[in-house]
Order: sequence, then structure tokens, then C-alpha cells
Amino acid sequence: MAPRGSSVETYRFFEGMRQGCVVICNRLPPHWFYVGCPAIQIDDWGNLEAEVRALTADPQRLLDLHRETVAWWRTKLSEPAIGSLIAKCLESPGAIEESPA
Repeated sequence: MAPRGSSVETYRFFEGMRQGCVVICNRLPPHWFYVGCPAIQIDDWGNLEAEVRALTADPQRLLDLHRETVAWWRTKLSEPAIGSLIAKCLESPGAIEESPA
């Protein structure tokens, strides 16, 4: 679980994703680095129990989400992915606003 607390973003989200966890979080802002993120986004933490029960009842979905999380992290926010993005931005200023990836 990665509730955001008093900030829109939380390190718990990024730490969980890096480890390949199935992350349950608040709705995410529309930043480029969240696009395609396989996290389960909820609007009401009162629905958490139902979300967890549904996940634990479907081991294949858990495994799929884990695999999607690992792939997403590697392509979007891993050290090599960010290094590549920084290199692109240095080569072409403004590239991050266009479409990083």
C-alpha cells in the first residue's frame, strides 16, 4: 500500500514498484512517468479490503501485475531508463515535454 499522505506523491510508491510489488495507491497525477503504470489506483481507502480480497483470490492476476510492474520499472524509472532519458534531454532540450520513453 502506498497512500500519499499529505503530498501528491510518495516514495513508498516508487520503492514498491522498484521491488516488483503490486502497489495499491491513490489516483496518480497525469505525469509522464506514471503513464502505463500497473498500480491499482483507488479513490476510497474504505475499498481496500475488497481490493485485497480480489487480488488474493486471483493468483494469476497477482503474478501478471508483478511482471507488469517489473517491466514498467525497467523501462520507465530504473537507473538505466532515467540515464537514457537524461542523455536524450541533453542531446535535445525539451525532449521530456514531448514524449519521454
